[in-house]
Amino acid sequence: MKNKFLIITIILIIISIPVFLQISNTVVIIDNSSNIFIIGAYVVLIVATLIFFSISIKKIESKKPTETIRIIRKSSEDENDTKSTKRVNKKDEEDARYVAKMIKEIIANLSELKDVKKITEQILKNLSKTYNIVQGVSFILDKETNSFKTSGTYAFYTNELYREFKEGEGLTGQVVKNKEFLYIDNVPDNYITILSGLGEGTPKYLILFPIIFENKVIGIIEFATFSQLPRDSEKIFNKLRTVIGEIINGLVS
Repeated sequence: MKNKFLIITIILIIISIPVFLQISNTVVIIDNSSNIFIIGAYVVLIVATLIFFSISIKKIESKKPTETIRIIRKSSEDENDTKSTKRVNKKDEEDARYVAKMIKEIIANLSELKDVKKITEQILKNLSKTYNIVQGVSFILDKETNSFKTSGTYAFYTNELYREFKEGEGLTGQVVKNKEFLYIDNVPDNYITILSGLGEGTPKYLILFPIIFENKVIGIIEFATFSQLPRDSEKIFNKLRTVIGEIINGLVS
């Protein structure tokens, strides 16, 4: 806006100079004998000048709002990115605290135990409190036979109590091979039978996760429940597999 007034002022000064000189009789610019062509040319020059500066002003002013909008938009985007990053960081911190809390509960009361069977059974007992499991079993690698054998149980009453398996055999063997947490949310009927004072039943959820030490599977924990696992449980078991691996490795090596 300031540039617009400045340009108009300059144009008015230019136009007024010859008029001022004519009136003051300092210079006779136009007399009675002057050709009308000169007058017309002067008028055209003034009009062309006005049009030129008018177009220039419009171009200048049309750019300013666009640049301002771009600056505001960029600032808004940066602010949104910052807020989004803070939300992500806060969520990550909350998840990390939650995982640490759950793992602490699952490995509680293990420090005084020095026997693999007692340790795995305590882990299953702790899992029963956290996930309401109704049956569980753990297997530990026998390095001499290179097979996995039962090491601890929880409410386990079947004829397969002392079964053993090798890598790749059955569901447990596949977990060993893949080194991954496995969650089955539709267990087939009669796959597992739960015996209790309330009668018999088949749980619908089965969880298997490996016990890992130095990227090698040294055991498996398998448990069943009637309740669906909470969200982010996989994060807990993926962390838990190495935590338990460090505890157990010293006893089986």
